[in-house]
Amino acid sequence: FEVYLSTVVGNNERPPANTKYTNDEWYGEIYNFLLFARHTSTQDRLKQLSLQRKASEYRLIEGDLFRVMRGVMKRCVVRSEVASVLEAAHDLEGHWKLRLTLKKLNNVFWPNMTKDTADFIAGCLKCGKHGNAQRTQTASPIIVTDPNELWGVDFVGPFPETILTREEAFRCSWPQLYDHLVQSENSQYQDLNGSLPEGTLRFTHCLVVVDYFSRFVWIFPVIRANCAEVVRCLSWLFGIRGCPVGLYTDPGKHFVGRELQDFLTSRNVLWIPSPTAAHKATGMVEKCIHIMEMHLGFSPFEIDGGYQPPSVVETVVPSARRTAKKKAMKHSNYLIALAKEREEQENAVFGFIAKRERCWDQVRNASSWAKQVSKDRHDMGIRKELNFTDGTMVMLYDGKSAKKQLHPSYRGPFIISGKGGSHGKSYTLKQINGTPIPGTFYGDHLKPFVPRTGHLITSNEEELSLHQNIRAKKGFHKLPQRL
Repeated sequence: FEVYLSTVVGNNERPPANTKYTNDEWYGEIYNFLLFARHTSTQDRLKQLSLQRKASEYRLIEGDLFRVMRGVMKRCVVRSEVASVLEAAHDLEGHWKLRLTLKKLNNVFWPNMTKDTADFIAGCLKCGKHGNAQRTQTASPIIVTDPNELWGVDFVGPFPETILTREEAFRCSWPQLYDHLVQSENSQYQDLNGSLPEGTLRFTHCLVVVDYFSRFVWIFPVIRANCAEVVRCLSWLFGIRGCPVGLYTDPGKHFVGRELQDFLTSRNVLWIPSPTAAHKATGMVEKCIHIMEMHLGFSPFEIDGGYQPPSVVETVVPSARRTAKKKAMKHSNYLIALAKEREEQENAVFGFIAKRERCWDQVRNASSWAKQVSKDRHDMGIRKELNFTDGTMVMLYDGKSAKKQLHPSYRGPFIISGKGGSHGKSYTLKQINGTPIPGTFYGDHLKPFVPRTGHLITSNEEELSLHQNIRAKKGFHKLPQRL
């Protein structure tokens, strides 16, 4: 860097010193005063005295201008040389952060040097693609006040193929469905499995449905993870439990299909997709699935080289029930959802209603307290809350790539096109060429990116991808960064 700097600001082939400094907006007046010892005719007395004070901090040595700072002589860099000097200190020296880059520049000076260096690093595309995701958004707990207000739905699997008949698949929808339907009629069974073909079937996934108020969990074995299976299970569950107000899912292809959307619209159920790649957004159902996977990893029931869904569900459900946090919620999820324990039956109608309302009031209070504690704990980890406006250029966090050593953690840049979701913590994006990107993206997965402008643009700027394929992780380039 020292060798390069000497060639940039001290070589013999540069323009004459008087031309370089006198034509520069930063040093023109100071250089003329030091060289000719006179003021310009347009300056008043106050300006002249101010210029004399500034000039006392500068020295002219062999035609070059130096700034004296704490007894150290620092070479003055003109505006046209700033980009080249910063490129040599940052882009060609390892892409260090601000503090170390400024340390490499300790023998040069120009006005607003620290800000220009910070802006230069912020506009570095290679630096923008690396780094850890920072928590920048406050928590927005999902507030529900009644059962059947909001359900979370997701798939777990794939499991090794398990061969079952339709009757066996119906019986292993345990435990809640079995408790409801021990004395079920054949018509209810046909409603659940009527769309399945006759004979034996190969089940590979489980559909998990959880009520956000009671933490009540339903588990269905399904033959594949697609919209048709979701519609089959939910249409039957709606018949015995009623339709929820909203259905909260991730934006996976098995939930965004037209078949499921038409089904929910026909029953006046609001579909709420979570932000893309924000796994914690659907935390309730994800917690149930996590407990299922944890138990399957330590105590699987293996029969004929595969897992039988009845055994899997029997292994999982006691743990899934614990996601209700009985201690925090004051009651079990079974009591909250059905106003009874499994071993009891309420015979008196008024006693049943009173018990249910008393239970729900306690759950609302306990749930609000628990969510506030969780929110406060989450918000303590936020250094600075960021709110992005339309038109802001951002980088998008890539969780899969971030797990690989020496791979970039971010992709982009992209442009904010609007808000997404009802809490104002998610955003919609578009490509640089204006093409909208499907889905919404949580604010914690975004970080601002400001391209280099003005005197910070170098001759070797990396091109920005005008369009990037989010899934294939590819992009093509058309125009340089100087848009």
